[in-house]
Amino acid sequence: MVLMILTKITGPIATKMPRIRGLRTVKKEILKLIDTFVLKADDLDAVNNDIVPALLDAVLVDYKQSVPDARDPEVLNVMSTIIGKLHVRIYDIFLSFNILTCDSL
Repeated sequence: MVLMILTKITGPIATKMPRIRGLRTVKKEILKLIDTFVLKADDLDAVNNDIVPALLDAVLVDYKQSVPDARDPEVLNVMSTIIGKLHVRIYDIFLSFNILTCDSL
């Protein structure tokens, strides 16, 4: 959320600022941890019910509202893992967050 606000205020140049780059690095590492957790999880119902809704709400909305330079590929990796492991339909994910727009890709 902080990244999104700062990039909206200062534009794409914000992604080059040291503080923003540091925050983006932390965000990427968290997304990698979540990706690994979903891959290794045994209780898929708990992941699907407890983690995925909050994750999608935070990550996909941020992804959609960010400037293109601030969109991290790790977000797509996590979404791919969720879809593959939990067999969640991608259309349902995107539809639930109103993200079916060409500029969000």
